[in-house]
Amino acid sequence: MHDFSRPFNTKSYEEQRKERLLDTLFEYLDDSDVSLGTFLADLKTGIIEMKKYHEDALDKMTTFYDYLP
Repeated sequence: MHDFSRPFNTKSYEEQRKERLLDTLFEYLDDSDVSLGTFLADLKTGIIEMKKYHEDALDKMTTFYDYLP
Protein backbone atom coordinates (compact mmCIF):
# COMPACT_ATOMS: atom_id res chain seq x y z
CA MET A 1 0.00 0.00 0.00
CA HIS A 2 1.30 3.44 -0.90
CA ASP A 3 2.28 5.79 1.90
CA PHE A 4 0.57 9.03 0.81
CA SER A 5 2.48 11.06 3.39
CA ARG A 6 5.64 10.69 1.24
CA PRO A 7 6.18 12.10 -2.23
CA PHE A 8 5.09 9.60 -4.89
CA ASN A 9 8.50 9.30 -6.50
CA THR A 10 11.62 9.99 -4.51
CA LYS A 11 14.09 8.31 -6.87
CA SER A 12 16.40 10.36 -9.05
CA TYR A 13 16.13 10.25 -12.82
CA GLU A 14 19.37 8.24 -12.92
CA GLU A 15 17.98 5.66 -10.49
CA GLN A 16 14.74 5.39 -12.48
CA ARG A 17 16.66 5.01 -15.76
CA LYS A 18 18.83 2.25 -14.29
CA GLU A 19 15.74 0.43 -12.98
CA ARG A 20 14.13 0.56 -16.43
CA LEU A 21 17.32 -0.85 -17.97
CA LEU A 22 17.45 -3.64 -15.38
CA ASP A 23 13.76 -4.43 -15.98
CA THR A 24 14.42 -4.73 -19.70
CA LEU A 25 17.49 -6.89 -19.21
CA PHE A 26 15.60 -9.12 -16.81
CA GLU A 27 12.70 -9.42 -19.27
CA TYR A 28 15.05 -10.67 -21.99
CA LEU A 29 17.43 -12.79 -19.96
CA ASP A 30 14.85 -14.43 -17.69
CA ASP A 31 12.64 -15.62 -20.56
CA SER A 32 13.58 -19.20 -21.44
CA ASP A 33 12.12 -18.73 -24.93
CA VAL A 34 14.46 -15.81 -25.75
CA SER A 35 18.05 -16.48 -26.74
CA LEU A 36 21.02 -14.20 -26.26
CA GLY A 37 21.03 -13.87 -30.06
CA THR A 38 17.48 -12.48 -29.97
CA PHE A 39 18.47 -9.99 -27.30
CA LEU A 40 21.52 -8.83 -29.27
CA ALA A 41 19.54 -8.64 -32.53
CA ASP A 42 16.83 -6.54 -30.86
CA LEU A 43 19.48 -4.30 -29.29
CA LYS A 44 21.15 -3.80 -32.67
CA THR A 45 17.81 -3.09 -34.36
CA GLY A 46 16.99 -0.52 -31.69
CA ILE A 47 20.31 1.24 -32.24
CA ILE A 48 19.79 1.26 -36.01
CA GLU A 49 16.29 2.73 -35.56
CA MET A 50 17.62 5.46 -33.25
CA LYS A 51 20.42 6.24 -35.70
CA LYS A 52 17.91 6.53 -38.58
CA TYR A 53 15.65 8.79 -36.52
CA HIS A 54 18.52 11.14 -35.71
CA GLU A 55 19.82 11.12 -39.28
CA ASP A 56 16.34 12.10 -40.51
CA ALA A 57 16.13 14.87 -37.90
CA LEU A 58 19.58 16.14 -38.89
CA ASP A 59 18.59 16.17 -42.58
CA LYS A 60 15.42 18.09 -41.76
CA MET A 61 17.29 20.66 -39.66
CA THR A 62 20.02 21.01 -42.32
CA THR A 63 17.38 21.68 -44.99
CA PHE A 64 15.67 24.19 -42.74
CA TYR A 65 18.97 25.90 -42.00
CA ASP A 66 19.84 26.07 -45.71
CA TYR A 67 16.64 28.06 -46.37
CA LEU A 68 17.58 30.72 -43.85
CA PRO A 69 19.03 33.94 -45.25
